[in-house]
Amino acid sequence: NITHAALTDLLNKLRTCGHNDLPNDARTLLNTPRNSIVQVSANNESFFHIGLKTAIIKQLARTKFVSENDVIMIDLNIDGLPISKSSKSQIWPILGKIYGDKAFTPFVISAYHGYSKPSSLQNFLTPFCQEFNILQNTGLIFDEKRYTIKIRSVICDSPARAFVTCTKAHNGFFGCGKCMQEGTYSNHHMLFLESTAPLRTDLNFNNRVQEDHHTGVSPFESIKLGMISQFPLDYMHLVCLGVVKKLLQLWTNGYLTSRLNGRKIADLSEKLIAMSKWTPKEFARKSRSLEELSRWKATEFRQFLLYLGPVVLLNILSEVNLRHFNALNCAIRILCHPTDIDCRNNKYSRDLLIQFVKVFQQLYGEDAIIYNVHNLLHLNEDVLMFGPLDNYSAFPFENYMQSIKKMLRKAEKPLQQLYKRISENCYEVDYSITYNAPILKHKYSKDLPMNCTNAYRMIEFSDFTLTDKKPNNCCYLKDKIIVVIEHICYNEERAVIVGKKFLTKSSLPFYPCESQHMDICRMENLSSDFQM
Repeated sequence: NITHAALTDLLNKLRTCGHNDLPNDARTLLNTPRNSIVQVSANNESFFHIGLKTAIIKQLARTKFVSENDVIMIDLNIDGLPISKSSKSQIWPILGKIYGDKAFTPFVISAYHGYSKPSSLQNFLTPFCQEFNILQNTGLIFDEKRYTIKIRSVICDSPARAFVTCTKAHNGFFGCGKCMQEGTYSNHHMLFLESTAPLRTDLNFNNRVQEDHHTGVSPFESIKLGMISQFPLDYMHLVCLGVVKKLLQLWTNGYLTSRLNGRKIADLSEKLIAMSKWTPKEFARKSRSLEELSRWKATEFRQFLLYLGPVVLLNILSEVNLRHFNALNCAIRILCHPTDIDCRNNKYSRDLLIQFVKVFQQLYGEDAIIYNVHNLLHLNEDVLMFGPLDNYSAFPFENYMQSIKKMLRKAEKPLQQLYKRISENCYEVDYSITYNAPILKHKYSKDLPMNCTNAYRMIEFSDFTLTDKKPNNCCYLKDKIIVVIEHICYNEERAVIVGKKFLTKSSLPFYPCESQHMDICRMENLSSDFQM
């Protein structure tokens, strides 16, 4: 994020040191575009459209894309991004991401700037829809090969989904985007109490079977998207920022019947802070106290739901409340699992979610069955179509949104700045990293057991890191043995890990199944012998 002024100053200093091949100005070095494609309207709104085709080709070039398949699947994301603390200034980008390889990152297709959401959905979406219709007919040529471009999904939170599909919002009587029930308004909340209402389909959406659900005609309908099937529920907003946050708010600041007393809230905070010392580096954030609950990010709610909750809530919640939370934990872990999403497990997770929503009403009152809680009942349908929840979540797009924010240096002309920064970043760089072998780092001298040599502090794999010190020294092996790492070294010219394994494994109490089946277990009795 170095500024142009600082980079220009650096270039001039380097030129005085003999590097006369360097340009005088940062804009020359970075190929900053001189002309802007930003269109400014009379009502102080601005918009640019880079283009889906242009963005895809740049992505393919940067990652040195090679594929035997002739179809490129695209995930879209649309959401608002506040860019100022002192005004309502906001950017609404249309983001895309090529589905498949981890090397593909989100990219900007179009962007709008104003002081509210786009005043005209037609003007906002039509350039994209027109280009996509052309691409469907002509395809995309890259490296002398023709590819068919298809949209796999459009990932939005509930307000953005209602906006781009021209349907009632989540607080409307007919606001559920997955079923046709009419909500009930009570105590300033729109409640969705039915669990067996008829489901919406692409066909009954297109035929306007329930007119009260619609507010207009979306431009997306012109590109023949499945207006129900291709708009999945995003678990980052629905589950993490919705249901899990709601539960924590009920426990800390809800009605007296559901609220924890001050001592238990303090105990839970102490447990969360203690857990932060044992959180490995693969987690985006360390767990924080409940005093900072209002500042928690989506990744923290995800970490609490999937990893910390079943452990830290022991002796904090009552048995019935803990069983209730663990049902959600078990269901979402199943739906997040990259390989175990078969029909049998999907049905079990659906049964758990049905029971969770039913008991939610009993524990926290009828007024708690709001949009997010109700839509847990529809999660499984999307998983059957798109795969595990992380295959179509908003997490990568949300991370990229923060990158967009960092591209803006000042409040004036944000879209012009964004377009220039995007253009500067379009170098042909190979972002795919191939690990032929683990990388060992930080060599040191130490006497080693089992005839091992060359001690190291760290070993890096393609997607995780292990060290010989906590919190990154405990690992779960493929044979379900849990080992505490003591040494990272070589044995007969082969990189090895030497450690001690736990001898006793047991499941957690109050879990809907044997928690060991979900890779959650309590370990005791660390062996005294080293194993390699």
